[in-house]
Amino acid sequence: MRLANARVLLSGIGGDEITCSNPDPSPELADLLVTGRLSQLHAGLKAWSTYLRKPYVELLWRNTLLPVMPGSLRLKRMARGNLPLLADKEFAKRTHLRERMCLPTEPFGCSSPSARDQALGFWTAARGIAAGHRREISKVDVSYPFLHRPLVEFMQAIPHTQRVRIGETRSLMRRSLKNVLPEKIRKRKSKGNPTEIVSRALAREWSHLRELFKDARVCAYGFIDHSALVSTTEGFRHGCGMQTPMLLKALTVEVWLRALEQRSTSSRPSTVAGKTRAFPQTTVQLRASSAGAQ
Repeated sequence: MRLANARVLLSGIGGDEITCSNPDPSPELADLLVTGRLSQLHAGLKAWSTYLRKPYVELLWRNTLLPVMPGSLRLKRMARGNLPLLADKEFAKRTHLRERMCLPTEPFGCSSPSARDQALGFWTAARGIAAGHRREISKVDVSYPFLHRPLVEFMQAIPHTQRVRIGETRSLMRRSLKNVLPEKIRKRKSKGNPTEIVSRALAREWSHLRELFKDARVCAYGFIDHSALVSTTEGFRHGCGMQTPMLLKALTVEVWLRALEQRSTSSRPSTVAGKTRAFPQTTVQLRASSAGAQ
């Protein structure tokens, strides 16, 4: 961007949330339940069950009844099996990590399940960019067209069935771009992600990372399960990676912990002119507070 003298970066953040790229039938089915349209609910369950290849009863429970339960009960049910891949089980239990992984309750007081789902998507996207990290790092202005207020208000106001249909995510966006985009692009089902880049980087740097993982500090402090870390990185190294963001975060925390320990080691008490100088014991403080780490 500097070479091109470009000042504004257009970001696609918010596109998945606002235009609904997730083939999730929950908002549609939950709306039918709370409005008492049981015959349409039965038909919708059958259709989505066939398309998603999931049992009718599972969709009735997970995608219809669970979303309309009271907040505390819903979060408790959702949190049971939502353990991050790399997290140490004791650490996850102690810090209530499963509950933290669940999405918060939307704060706008929307009446229908589909409206709450859409509002929560917008709120999550907005919270993710509110700190302004990208502008601070890149020194350019970042614009988010998908979070343009008139677009958000319009998408919030239309029925969920206009946003997601069986076999078609981002339904309204795809239909509106007919005769604008090539059909191959307009109807594509997937998109790229950085998994291949991460896999190639891990394979290239494996000789250094292998030494790093022998005494991984994220494992020593009880944040990450060592066997899960090793198996996950091995999978990425051979092109079978999953959970890319979590692995990158684990590696980042590992480097950060090592930097803290190195600083602490170099800051141990020393004697100068017959007097003892005291320095902060970063590592000791970190170990003492690890039980409350997030």
